[in-house]
Amino acid sequence: IALPVRRGEGARLAWEDVDLNAGVWTLPGAITKNGDPHRIALHPLARTLLRARHKAMGKPASGLAFPSP
Repeated sequence: IALPVRRGEGARLAWEDVDLNAGVWTLPGAITKNGDPHRIALHPLARTLLRARHKAMGKPASGLAFPSP
């Protein structure tokens, strides 16, 4: 709800593509529908949730924010 992206794009949110300080998520072209990279400004709610998730995961530098089997 806090991210204006397609479900599949949101599921592939990777820490290496997020700049929490700047509040920007850069979607690589490999996961976007048209193949072009996109810069998404993160809503304050998304930033708060992602910061909490990042901290709970031990502040990883890479990998998926919401891994699932």
